[in-house]
Amino acid sequence: TETAPEESAFIIDELLARPGLPFQVARHRYACRIVQKLLERCPPNLTQGLADALVMEAQALSCHSFGSFVVQSLVAHGAEKHRFSLLLSLSRQVGAVAYTRSGCTVLRAALRHGFVDETEMLAKAMVAQPGLLELLPETPIGCELVMLVLQSLPDDERAAVRERLGLEDAGFSRPVGAAERCEWHRSVASAIARDRGMSPA
Repeated sequence: TETAPEESAFIIDELLARPGLPFQVARHRYACRIVQKLLERCPPNLTQGLADALVMEAQALSCHSFGSFVVQSLVAHGAEKHRFSLLLSLSRQVGAVAYTRSGCTVLRAALRHGFVDETEMLAKAMVAQPGLLELLPETPIGCELVMLVLQSLPDDERAAVRERLGLEDAGFSRPVGAAERCEWHRSVASAIARDRGMSPA
């Protein structure tokens, strides 16, 4: 039998009783799952203090192999104000977060779950980071991130980034120029074409 959310309040109280404890627990191999479940099952009014503490450590948790799972749960299940604060923090620290695999999983969750204005803010921050979009697709999750960034940008800025990455303008059907030599460009082009109901070449 699952514990009712209200019956979990004492766990949150214990976590908040000692400064720094939520940060420590969120990075623990097993205890991080407790924090995830609290964020997923308890209403925001119960987890407000816990979420506040986690947002303050957003960068460090996002780049941690276990803490990143907690941040993803906060993005998906937290209150709107916490999600906005988290995406704002990620936007300001994207240069540090995006260069780790754990950080990429957090950015993916943020681009999937944020409101339009939030994801646009984060996408623009990623575009502004020198060399980031060109480097990300060396991994599958990085390729997916590039696709999500493109989907989150306004049309005019999306076109500029397409040109920067060497993606053909007509329907993303296939990469051109230098992109011919990079498999990830083909992956991005195919993913965007599928998303738009087009057939990649």
